[in-house]
Amino acid sequence: STMIGRVKWENDDVKEQNGSVEGKMSLYFNAIDRYFASRKGKHDPIVTWEGNFWECTEDIHDYADFTIESLECVTRKVVRALRERITDSGRLLVLLPNVIQLPLTVLAAERLGIVPVIVNPISLTTDRLSSILGEIKPTLIVTLDGFFQGKNLYETKKLLDESIEKSKISSLKEILVIGHVGPRPGVPPPTAEYPGRRPSYSIQVPMSAGRDLEWSKVISSIDKDVHEKEVVWKGMEDTVFEYPIWKESGLTIASISMGTVLEWTDDMANKLSCGPSLLLSSLNDYVFTLVSLIASLVAGKRVVFYEGSIDYPDPARVSFIIKKYEVETLLIDSLSSLDKEYSSIVALPTLTTVISKEQTDGPSLFPSARHLSL
Repeated sequence: STMIGRVKWENDDVKEQNGSVEGKMSLYFNAIDRYFASRKGKHDPIVTWEGNFWECTEDIHDYADFTIESLECVTRKVVRALRERITDSGRLLVLLPNVIQLPLTVLAAERLGIVPVIVNPISLTTDRLSSILGEIKPTLIVTLDGFFQGKNLYETKKLLDESIEKSKISSLKEILVIGHVGPRPGVPPPTAEYPGRRPSYSIQVPMSAGRDLEWSKVISSIDKDVHEKEVVWKGMEDTVFEYPIWKESGLTIASISMGTVLEWTDDMANKLSCGPSLLLSSLNDYVFTLVSLIASLVAGKRVVFYEGSIDYPDPARVSFIIKKYEVETLLIDSLSSLDKEYSSIVALPTLTTVISKEQTDGPSLFPSARHLSL
C-alpha cells in the first residue's frame, strides 16, 4: 500500500498480509531524523504553536515557529534527559496541555522504547489526578508551572503537588517543570496584567528541592551528543502512549498503538494540503490533537496547533488563526462548537478543505471549502 512506502521501516523489512502490515517502525526516526537528514527546507517552520493570548486592536499574539532543525536539537536533548532518569521499570507521566513539549516528549520517549502516560491538565481535579498517580506509580513526571485557557489560569504544578500528597505514592523520583506561564527570573512585574496573557505574576509554583527540576536548566545543560543508533523500532501492535479514561466503573487506562498512528499518518498524507494545516480540538480532545500532530510530522506536513480556548477572546478566534497563517486545511474533531455567525465574519480565501471527525452542520460553517470526514 502507499502507506508502507511513505515511511522508513527497520532494515527496510516490511510486508503486508491480509490487510495487516508486518514490520517495525520508529515515529521519532520518521518524524524527526528522516527530515533532518534530507536537509531540505531546514530553516522553514514546520510547526507553529499559537498561544492562548491575542489582543486584536493592537494585534499582539503569543506564538512560536519551529523548524526541523530546532525540533531535532531539542528532541535529542529530551531523549537524553529521559534516558538518564528512567530505568527499566520506570514510568513516565506527562501532564501537559497543547504546548510543543508534549509531542516532543512523546517522540523522545518512543525513541527510547518508553511508553508514557499522557494526562490532560484541563479541568482535572485533585481526586482524579491522585487516582491516576496511584494507578501509574510514575518515577518521572514532565509538567509545567501552569497555562491559560481564555482568561482562566490553570496552576498545574500546584495541582500536581496536592495530588501527589493525596495519593501518597512513593515511586516518584523527579519532576521536570517547564516554565511556561510564570514570570521570568529578574523581570519586574508590569503595572497591569492582562488576563490570559503570559507571564502571570500571580501563579504559585511550589518547587521541592532535590525532586523538582527546571526543564530549561536540564535541557540547556545537555549537549546534543546522543547515540545515533539508539532507536527502538516498534511493531504495529505496540503501544505508543497510554492515557486515562473515566467511565462509570472508574478509571481505565487506554492506549494508542503504532498501527493507529500509522493509519492516521496515511490519512494526513492523503488529506492535508502542502500549505499550512490547523489542527484543532473543539471538544478538548487532547489525544486527537496529539495523534494528529505526530502523524502530520511523520507525513511531512506543515502544521499549526493551538493552546487556547476556541472562543477566546471571541468566537471568531478560529477564523482569525486561519487567516493569520493562511491555513489551507482545518482538521477538527467537531464543528458543532464553532459559532456560525462569528465564523463568517472573516473572509478565508486560503481555506480549501475542512476535515472533521463528526459530520455535523459543516458546510454551512465554511461554505467555500470542501468537507471531508476522518
